[in-house]
Amino acid sequence: MTLKNDNLRRLAWGSLFAIGFTLSPISWWNDAVVNLPIAYLGAQLVAILDQRLFLLAFVGTYWATNLIGLLCMHVSGRKLLRKTDQKISFRRFFLISLLYTLLIVALAQFKWIQSPLNQLMGP
Repeated sequence: MTLKNDNLRRLAWGSLFAIGFTLSPISWWNDAVVNLPIAYLGAQLVAILDQRLFLLAFVGTYWATNLIGLLCMHVSGRKLLRKTDQKISFRRFFLISLLYTLLIVALAQFKWIQSPLNQLMGP
């Protein structure tokens, strides 16, 4: 592989790693800035079909963003480091995602976050 191709490969895998890091539960800021807004938007789209599915869609989309982030980091990290025997502790990531999920459910149960469609259409 030539130097130019190697640099392009590293740039591509590095970009995927950065996207994964942004979506993953590793960074402390990602949920408030990235994942929760994406999850909220996804839940809004589902709530258009049936507003009772808002919370389920919110939690599902939130978990999906975290898992996609971890997967992007895992795949790109292996390609960047060219290692096949990497071990990543998913237990920590799972526990962090679970805590945020419980927070989302609690906020929705206390009606601190809810679909704006509820206010437009009523309960």
